[in-house]
Amino acid sequence: MQRTDASAGEEGLTTSQEPITPEVLRSATAAIQRVLDGSTCLEDWPSAFSQVFNLSGRALNSKAASDTAMIDARREYHETLRKWYQQLPRLQGWLMAERNRLESRLAHGTGLREWLGLHGQTR
Repeated sequence: MQRTDASAGEEGLTTSQEPITPEVLRSATAAIQRVLDGSTCLEDWPSAFSQVFNLSGRALNSKAASDTAMIDARREYHETLRKWYQQLPRLQGWLMAERNRLESRLAHGTGLREWLGLHGQTR
């Protein structure tokens, strides 16, 4: 996967290189926390992963790094991120169990449709 600056006009995965603000860190923290709290909303999972991906490896500028709101937001983000990394094996297990459950339901539905197609109505 290629990361490029959206303003460069290059093809590939584009990511926002907007400045990291306390609000950006709080948004990422909230997205991660929703997943850690057991959210089953499918939109929460990619949101958390993409926000972690977008913030990884990015540094704060020295002026923002000394701001107390930024320090607090960054500390909270890092604490939540540590919990995220500790819980990844559990989250992966849950996702695999859900995938297996959905595959089983799909197979059952497919088998039922095939049976109904062969045998017609049941009454």
